[in-house]
Amino acid sequence: MLNGGAPVSLTSTRRNLSILVATIRGFTSMSENMEPEEVIDGLNQHFAVMTDVVFRHGGTLDKYIGDGILAFFGDPIPFEDHAERAVVTALEMRQRLRGLRTRWSSEREGGLDVGIGVTTGYVTVGNIGSDTRTEYTVIGNHVKLASYLAQMAGPDQILVSEKTLASSAIRERVDATTLDPIEAEGSATW
Repeated sequence: MLNGGAPVSLTSTRRNLSILVATIRGFTSMSENMEPEEVIDGLNQHFAVMTDVVFRHGGTLDKYIGDGILAFFGDPIPFEDHAERAVVTALEMRQRLRGLRTRWSSEREGGLDVGIGVTTGYVTVGNIGSDTRTEYTVIGNHVKLASYLAQMAGPDQILVSEKTLASSAIRERVDATTLDPIEAEGSATW
């Protein structure tokens, strides 16, 4: 990205972005029956596929969190269609899991299911850390909401915030069902 000549600001700023969190369902119990090397091999296969999908749609991989992925869209390279890119990424992740699931199931007990949460809203993005170590990351309520939605999602379910679906381009691409408002513990109703 830095060699590509795109203007990049590495200061912390408040921006309207789309956030995606994808977590493996039941991974802790599944990994209890696996050797540590098998756990790492399985996670690496999963992360390789999911990271490729994020990058293909212009997303920024923030970090791996245990068995989950945190990615955001619209920074450092701005996209007007960041919400659509995040939703299309989630849909492709779910599709790509089918091939990975077949390989995973033939090698291990248990299936490979993922829950995905996508939100759009204002977050703080930039370098966060100390003088000795910094991360280019996002923080804010919409990051927490995406994580909460991913946790609440059923196997291979994608939960998307209303603000993300507000894009007419997304509404034309997906068949969405409206759910009752949810209240995350310690947070406002979304």
